Amino acid sequence: MKNLVLFSGGPSEKFSKMFLDSTIQSLEPFIKEYTIHLVHRKSDLPQNYTIMDMVNGYAEMIINEFGGKVDVILGISYGGLIA
Repeated sequence: MKNLVLFSGGPSEKFSKMFLDSTIQSLEPFIKEYTIHLVHRKSDLPQNYTIMDMVNGYAEMIINEFGGKVDVILGISYGGLIA
């Protein structure tokens, strides 16, 4: 099965039911073909943490968790900027 990584918009320890329901509905065409991994931004980032720091952190996660390769990366809201 292929891997799809979805970067969400904001920092949170939990996803709201509304966010999950709408996200699941929009990803329905991918469910049969992909394992979907939902990733959100870290909480409590330092004040001087830049978008480039965040991009590098996500890239490091992809290297560590997926061996550096995923089939599809999507982003919602701020996650789209990172994707």
